[in-house]
Amino acid sequence: MKRVILIICFLICTSTVHAQNSTLKHINVRAQVEVTAKADRAVFSFTIEGTGSTLRMAVDAAKERISSITEGLMQIGLTENNFSTSHFGSRETKSKKAFIFTETGYKTSITVNVNIDNLSLLEEAILYLSEVKPDFFPRINFVLHNYEQLKINALEKAITKAKQKADLIAKIMNAELGKLLYFKESTHDSNQRSRISNMSSNMSYDFANSQTGGGGVFFSPDHKIILSVDAIIAVKGTSNN
Repeated sequence: MKRVILIICFLICTSTVHAQNSTLKHINVRAQVEVTAKADRAVFSFTIEGTGSTLRMAVDAAKERISSITEGLMQIGLTENNFSTSHFGSRETKSKKAFIFTETGYKTSITVNVNIDNLSLLEEAILYLSEVKPDFFPRINFVLHNYEQLKINALEKAITKAKQKADLIAKIMNAELGKLLYFKESTHDSNQRSRISNMSSNMSYDFANSQTGGGGVFFSPDHKIILSVDAIIAVKGTSNN
């Protein structure tokens, strides 16, 4: 009797295994990769203020200083393509004598963005700005010029890794791996930054976050992307061997 029960249990278990193998249609896997590239573009801005009895005069005064500064930067090696205007503002001002407002004037501010792809020019550009003293110079940001290509590289590596994991699972289950049916990506990127602060007042520099690379004492940091992929990969069939 016990022998009959054992035989029945064995047949049930064997049938279950075959049923599971026959219904295996796809494999779900998750893969994560990390790719790093050196930041290759420096981005900063400077602001110039102008004053005058009319708005036109205030704007002309700011434009004259900006023109002088950009010409000096172009002598270093920058071109007109490196500059763009990011902000313009103006307001009325009133002078006061003996508690009486006597004259109305205007004050304007223009902010110029500077993008430098040739980081060997960065140090000389910053030192030049320190000499001409713009009214405001917040900080330098280092960015990756071709961010999308780095993301594509990370995605390719993550999908390849997911397929490798799925292939290993398929071999363990005596199955043949099919095509990629679906995937979903999630990305986390970390762009470390180096900063120069308070240039218009005390010219103090902060290099606490700088990394190796770039030119002179202004170093470009690493740009890191961590990309995860959840993938569903088809299974062509299974073997009973």
